[in-house]
Amino acid sequence: MLFRQSAMLTCASLPVVCIAAFYVTGNIWSALIISIYLALSVAEGLFSSLFIKKDGTHLYALTTSIRGGVTIGLTAFLAPIWGVPGFLACAAAAIVIQLMLMAHFYRSIQGRDSINQDVEKEPNFMADIFPSVISCLLVPVSFWLISVGIERSSGRAAVGVFGVALNVALLSSAVCQQAMLPLIKYLHKTGVVSRQGLATRASQLNILAPIILWSILVVVIRLGGEVIGNLFHLSGQNQVLMLRLLDLLMIFSAIQLLKEAVGRQLIALRRFWYSAFSNGIWCCGIVCGIFLVGADSVNDVPYLMIILSAISLVVSFAYCSYISKIEIKAYVAAASLCGLTWILR
Repeated sequence: MLFRQSAMLTCASLPVVCIAAFYVTGNIWSALIISIYLALSVAEGLFSSLFIKKDGTHLYALTTSIRGGVTIGLTAFLAPIWGVPGFLACAAAAIVIQLMLMAHFYRSIQGRDSINQDVEKEPNFMADIFPSVISCLLVPVSFWLISVGIERSSGRAAVGVFGVALNVALLSSAVCQQAMLPLIKYLHKTGVVSRQGLATRASQLNILAPIILWSILVVVIRLGGEVIGNLFHLSGQNQVLMLRLLDLLMIFSAIQLLKEAVGRQLIALRRFWYSAFSNGIWCCGIVCGIFLVGADSVNDVPYLMIILSAISLVVSFAYCSYISKIEIKAYVAAASLCGLTWILR
């Protein structure tokens, strides 16, 4: 029943997203690619409902990896750029990489009831640290794919830019948390973090890590845009597209913050409402992102980000009114980073 309702909600949003993508880019590939992404979100709902554990933990990292891998494979190298063979080869390679990560995520949580059991193990380089390093390398590789796609695209690179930005947003939370897991294990072993504080620390990391990553990227690229443009051999127009990518990342950070703040409330009521809210907020972000990268002027883009950040901040304070002071600090820091990086833009 839950999966059927989630599928109906997602399918109902497909026409709107397809029309928006086709209207902005004039490219049927863009409409099909975004539709495939939303169809995969139905698979996420199915996997999440199948792999719910007793303590409420589910394999969100698994389904995010699947969806992120297919997304980057379909959008980084579009068929109009390198032809169908190159398109299929890149998609297949991305899917294989993400399936390897998926298998690692599954092994890391299989048979465990909570994160407490996981951190008690000794850190293992091949099992914990090496896959995390490979995961983190996907982020700069994604930016390199953006530069290649922009240079080789004869028209607007809207779908390529948007697709990789979406991939970074989807993967960064799981990637950052996975990469920091050895550090959490070390802190627990040395007594800095107690058993009771493990869940709180993991929750803070899930909220703060992706937003900190995006904020660093925004600051570095904004302050060194000319250097990075020369490094990737980007022309002036393509540097504008790269800056629009940063606008997208900040929109996704605001969406992530809003989702984290509201999601815990809804999942306590009923998982269907959490799924509906999650899919709805991401669909809104997708539609806005499509129009964002298709805008004719950079001045057209910042208003949605301001609105989402403000809503996130208000909801976070409302939610934090009856949870721990440490959680309040995490949400306030995340919201502040959203605002700071927007000012620096």
